[in-house]
Amino acid sequence: MRQAAEYLAVSYWTVRGWVESGKLSAVRLGERPIRIEGQILIA
Repeated sequence: MRQAAEYLAVSYWTVRGWVESGKLSAVRLGERPIRIEGQILIA
């Protein structure tokens, strides 16, 4: 999520809020890592 936040020029907490609210789609890969699709960030 930190990389997505840097790419979008917003805070980590903003991206986290978007994921939790469903505004941004993300997939959990195990215990900690979360993947956000690059195509979603570009659109």
